[in-house]
Order: sequence, then structure tokens, then C-alpha cells
Amino acid sequence: MTTRLSLTLIAALATMTSVAFAQETEVGSKQFDNGGVYEGSFRNGLQHGTGTFRMPNGYEYTGDWVDGQIIGQGVARFPNGSIYEGSFAKGKPEGMGKITYVDSGTYEGSWLDGKITGQGIAVYANGARYEGGFREAMHHGRGVLINPDGYVYDGDWINGVKEGSAKITYPDGAVYTGSVVRGSREGQGRLEMTEGLIFEGVWKNGE
Repeated sequence: MTTRLSLTLIAALATMTSVAFAQETEVGSKQFDNGGVYEGSFRNGLQHGTGTFRMPNGYEYTGDWVDGQIIGQGVARFPNGSIYEGSFAKGKPEGMGKITYVDSGTYEGSWLDGKITGQGIAVYANGARYEGGFREAMHHGRGVLINPDGYVYDGDWINGVKEGSAKITYPDGAVYTGSVVRGSREGQGRLEMTEGLIFEGVWKNGE
């Protein structure tokens, strides 16, 4: 086979591949029965590659698609004004991502099946900051909450409630280390006041 013939065959194969790809992947738009409109790339009639999907209620997603499903990296704008940017699976936030709420609060961290679950950092509209474990958007596991007034809770949480062992620093500088039940000092613990007084023993309802 001559060099010229080889080059001709290579060029022909490249052209055939390009044509086949063009037949499989195309750019266009599609309107759905629910009123949604998709603009972007398709493969075999399904959304595939990158594109934007808009719903009449104001929801908008721009990002990756795989065989008609929202999978990969993207940005979602919700009707309530919240914006999520990060990883998706089966049309929902999953993996690592950040959401910014309309009140300027944010959460950045792990998501599971569209819910805030795993490790992350939340900054609330009132200025409070929490870093630690979450389960379905509630503080769960170990975490640190810092309030603007200087209150710091470093300890265990169960479904959004302070419960377990913790170290609490109060705005006046007093520090409690010990057991916490339903957000109050309860069980064995030690409270050290700023003036040097120390209270150590068994606590009930915060006293």
C-alpha cells in the first residue's frame, strides 16, 4: 500500500467518523408536555452533553446531561431564588455542591439524593456559622456552631438538637465541658467562670 493510498484511507475514515458523530449528536431544542423547554445537545433523541432546561415555574438547570438525565456538573436556579452549583445525579444534587439562599445564607458540602447530608459548612443569614455533620439539612453528628455574639458550641448533635458531649464557650467567656441533653447542661460537667470560679458535678436542666 502506497503512502498516498494510506493517507486517503485515513482521511476517509475520519470523514466517516465525523458523519457518524454528527448523526448521533446534534444541537437543538425540545418542548415537553409539562411546559419545560430544553436547549442544548442531543444524542439519539435524548438530552446528552450540555444544555439548559427551563420550567414554567421558574426552575432552570444548565449543565451536564447523560442519556436524558441530569448527571454531572451544573447550576440549578430554583423558583424561590436559591441557586445550587455542583454535582448532580438523577436530576438531584448529589456529591459536593454549594447552595446560596435568597436570604444570603449558604451551604457548601456533601449532598445525598437532593438533601444536605454529610460533612459541610453552613453560614446562616443571622451570621451564625456551623461546620460539621448534617443529616437531611439538620446538624447531626459532630459539629461546631459559632454565633455572632461569641457563643461557641463544639460537640455532638442529634437531628438538629445539641445532645451528647460538648464544649460550650459563652459570650461572657465562661466555658462548660461535659454532657448536654436537649441543648441544656445535664449530667456530668464542669463550668469554669471568667473570674476563676469552677462548678463541677452533676447538672440538671442547665443548673
